[in-house]
Amino acid sequence: GPYVRRLSLSWQARISAVLGYSDRAVTLLQRAHEAGLGYGVWLDIDPDLAPINGHPGFEEFRRPKR
Repeated sequence: GPYVRRLSLSWQARISAVLGYSDRAVTLLQRAHEAGLGYGVWLDIDPDLAPINGHPGFEEFRRPKR
């Protein structure tokens, strides 16, 4: 169901980030969020996402939404 989909997308994003596919990683995180993945401090501390820190799309994704 949706829970498995958002987890799958989030893990695909992590793998993409580690492999250096920054744009793909950001796109997958956005899709995971659309599927119900929440924001949180995990975005700042997840070592798998460290390679995309500073990526404009990732910074926009992490920016607090109103």
